[in-house]
Amino acid sequence: MVEWIGSKRMQSIFRWSALALVSFAVFIFAVTELLGPEDISRPLARVLFQVLAGLFGVGGALATSILFMGMLLFCLLRDCSPLWKRVIWAIAMLGVNLIAALPYYLLVYRRQVQDELV
Repeated sequence: MVEWIGSKRMQSIFRWSALALVSFAVFIFAVTELLGPEDISRPLARVLFQVLAGLFGVGGALATSILFMGMLLFCLLRDCSPLWKRVIWAIAMLGVNLIAALPYYLLVYRRQVQDELV
């Protein structure tokens, strides 16, 4: 029923979503640290920053949604961890969304899906 969530295609989608989220976070951190208020106040820099931040915002929202929904579904329907671990992960993902979905992808999903393929 939910075998699709461990398919190669979904693994690739989740991998790219996680990579996008990490990239967006690094970009936002780098821009805010490297550029001061006087740099962003220049008209061209401000427009460029707003366009890039807008694109990253839309991309980040899409990547977050994909990763969150996929990891929550995997946790609830396919995870073979003990019940108490699944409950903790599900509560964490429902409570803090990305902060739990990204580590769940890195620590649980990848390992279990790779073990199923071997």
